[in-house]
Amino acid sequence: MYDRVVMHGLNAIRRDMGLPRLRAYEHEQGGVTFFVDVPEFNPVRSLPVGASYVGPITWHNSLPAPRCLADLDAGKPTVYLSLGSEGLEDLLPHLDTLARKGMQVVVATGAPDVPVDRVPSAGVFLEQYVNVDLLLPHCDAVCCHGGNGTLYQALQHGLPVVVVATHQEQAYGGKRIRSLGLGQCMMLKQVEKVGFALVVNALEEVLGNAGYRERARAVSGRIGQYVGGAGKVAAVIEEHVRTLFD
Repeated sequence: MYDRVVMHGLNAIRRDMGLPRLRAYEHEQGGVTFFVDVPEFNPVRSLPVGASYVGPITWHNSLPAPRCLADLDAGKPTVYLSLGSEGLEDLLPHLDTLARKGMQVVVATGAPDVPVDRVPSAGVFLEQYVNVDLLLPHCDAVCCHGGNGTLYQALQHGLPVVVVATHQEQAYGGKRIRSLGLGQCMMLKQVEKVGFALVVNALEEVLGNAGYRERARAVSGRIGQYVGGAGKVAAVIEEHVRTLFD
């Protein structure tokens, strides 16, 4: 399917340039190939020559600590909700339900058209952007659309995840989360059809079962063994560029 959907256009360009057709894995594989991943989450049966795992390379910023940290109740579970770039703003009107269930929710809205200065219910905190390295140590779970960046930010901090995916690529990450016992997953279309109770039940399951947190912490330890992956990739790229001009 990926070959048909993605590679069709690329191969059309290659054909016009007199180049042979490539399959997806051929197009994405170079002389040196790095998997920005860990084999426990996305295993490969047999790595090709020149390919290696370097661990997740996640985004870090220098933003100050979120304003809400001083207002969090240490006696209540805290959920970090990242709206991401696609569609999860539809969940915002329902967050009061989580607060009534005794959860605190810190929301990274991202999109500028979501008013972060509106007064939400007690226990719901809106931030446009957050420094996750300063926020996640205060959280007990993450809810997101299943993009690899947020998944790995959560797992790096040993947190279970509830994925509300908006398309199939995100759903794949969510299915891996569920199959590895690191959380729960669903499609946004399911939530829209059945109701927000799906999200509530998934968060209650993840927060109420210590096994999810234990397994996430184990993955966090494994990820920690790949410290320096970004530097390794950068060094190889720079050396390759130097050879081009020698």
